[in-house]
Amino acid sequence: MNYNIEFGGGLGDVIWQMYVRGKYSFLEHLNPEDRVRIDLVCHNPYASELFKWHPKCAQIDTYWNGYWGPSEHPAKKLLYGIPDRENYPSNNPADPINIYASPDDFAIINQFVSKSYIVVSASAGDPSRNIPVSILDSIVNLIPIPLVFVGRNYRGGRIEVLPSDTSKIINLIDKLSAPGTLELVKRSKGIISAHSALILYTWCIRHPNFLLYPRIIGETQIKLKGQCAFGRDYPETIHGSFEEFNDNFANKFLTRLT
Repeated sequence: MNYNIEFGGGLGDVIWQMYVRGKYSFLEHLNPEDRVRIDLVCHNPYASELFKWHPKCAQIDTYWNGYWGPSEHPAKKLLYGIPDRENYPSNNPADPINIYASPDDFAIINQFVSKSYIVVSASAGDPSRNIPVSILDSIVNLIPIPLVFVGRNYRGGRIEVLPSDTSKIINLIDKLSAPGTLELVKRSKGIISAHSALILYTWCIRHPNFLLYPRIIGETQIKLKGQCAFGRDYPETIHGSFEEFNDNFANKFLTRLT
């Protein structure tokens, strides 16, 4: 059987579609004669890594050609040979979601097996959503648990944000693949994050999280509680705008970890 799937948006959207729309778990059950075509219409050039080390990767053909908007989609489908319609089995809610990292990832992640730590994802695709350095400096001084910063710098101007004093953190920026980063988050005590991909993943796995965003995002996307804010009211979530940030937010987050 030949299957084909499309994922669109940013890396967080791809992860959301993997979990919520059932576009991933069926890969575990591919028969030897099955093949899957995956087309990624995605801002993030590393999204294809989510499938690279899957046990059935020899049966998966992944294509990434950048991102385009809905109005361009019909023409781009013709250009890149993307099938007209998706074809994949219906989701079984009981199926586990297993995301596979690389051996190089595990060589790094396994150093943290017996340690308590918090992941920090301070940057987003839109720089206006990056957690300000002044807030990161406060977080570094307020949180007594080791902080592990993650992310990727890549073409297009995405620059990962760090606190002023990097001697107080563990810096794994540019050290892990996309699935490796997800594995690190899953094993952590929790995550402090900008409104970006990792917060959506954290909500998918119901993991303690501290979300910070600019006021305009709070007044629009967070308030509306759409796809990009579906975990806003989870008991695992603490959230607030940059302008609202204070010591109490950090303390509330720490109570979620106990």
